[in-house]
Amino acid sequence: MIDTTDGIIQMRPTLLQAVTAAKASNAKAKGKEFWARVQTPYGGFKATFDVAAGTMRTGPVSPMSLLKGHNLVGTNNATALMVGLMPFVHQKFDVPFTKADRQFYMQQGFELERLDINGAFPLSSQAEVVETLQHIRERLLIDGFAVTVHEELTGIETIYVGKQQDGAADKFYNKHLEMIRKPIKGKPSYWRQLLQFAQNLLRYERVYRGKELRRMGKANSNDWSLSVVRQELSDRLQQLGLSHLNLVAGLPASVLATLSQQNKAIYSAWASGTIIQDHWPRLTFNRYRKVFLPHGLDIAWPHSQVNTAVTLANRIQPSKLKTGYPKQFASLGAIYR
Repeated sequence: MIDTTDGIIQMRPTLLQAVTAAKASNAKAKGKEFWARVQTPYGGFKATFDVAAGTMRTGPVSPMSLLKGHNLVGTNNATALMVGLMPFVHQKFDVPFTKADRQFYMQQGFELERLDINGAFPLSSQAEVVETLQHIRERLLIDGFAVTVHEELTGIETIYVGKQQDGAADKFYNKHLEMIRKPIKGKPSYWRQLLQFAQNLLRYERVYRGKELRRMGKANSNDWSLSVVRQELSDRLQQLGLSHLNLVAGLPASVLATLSQQNKAIYSAWASGTIIQDHWPRLTFNRYRKVFLPHGLDIAWPHSQVNTAVTLANRIQPSKLKTGYPKQFASLGAIYR
C-alpha cells in the first residue's frame, strides 16, 4: 500500500486565483511561497503554495491517515490518495471542487519528493512477530548492513536499514506495537478491528526520496500501481538476502573432499560452534564465505542458528507479502478508493 507521500502539483486556475488573493491579503506572507493549514477528516497538513509557479506542495503526509484515520491497510493508487486531499485544499479557499478538477489532478499526477510503500507478512501470533524481528536484525548485522533498532520492553518495535540515507531506506516493524501507543480518542469507529488485525502482522516498508525516485524514472505518482509496488518490495527483499536462505548445517563428504586443507579447517571450526568472523579480517572472512555459499552453507550464520535462518526465509517470502486490503475493511468504510 501507499503510505507517506510528499508531492507537488499544478493548481487549477480557480484555486490559483484564490490562493493568490489570500497571499496578497496576508501581511505576513513574504517571498514567493505561501502556506496554509488544510483540515481533513482526521487531522490536517501544511500545504505550501508557489504562486509564481502555480504549484502546491503537500509536504510529507499520510493521505490514508488524514482521510480514514489509519495507515494499516489501503490502496496502491498513489495519485488517487493524493488527489483525495485536494477537495479539502479547495475548501480551505472556498473554491468548489468539481469532477473536472479531479480529472485534471488525476491525469497530471503529483511530482514526488517522497514515497513510502509497504506490505505486511501475516504471521501466526504477536510473539512470532517479535521473534522474527529479532531474526531479521541478526541477519542484517551479519551481512554488514547499517541498522538502527528501536526496542521496547516487549521486544523490537522497528528496524531501520539505511535510515540516514538521502536516497532510499527500509523499515521492518511491529505495526501492532505502533498502533497501541495511539489513544483511541479521535480514532475511527473501526479502530479496534484494525488493531486486532494488526496483531499478527510484520510490516515491511520502503522509503524513497525525490532524488532516488527521479533516478528510477518513477517520480510521478502515476508511475505507481499495485504491480509496481509489489515488484519493488519483492526485488528489495531479495537484495537484502532475507528470503532465500536455504542453508544447510553440514557438507557431504563428496564436497569436503574438494576443499583445500585451509577451507576444511574453517569448516570444522564453524561446525564446532566457532564464530568465524571474530577471528579473521572482514575481507579475508568474506573470501572464505564465498567458498561455502555455492554449497548452501553460510559461515556468517552460527552453526547453532542455521534452522533459524531457514525459518526466517520461510516467514518472509515475497510471495507471502500482502500489499492490498481485506474486503472486510472496505465494507467498514476504512479504505479510500
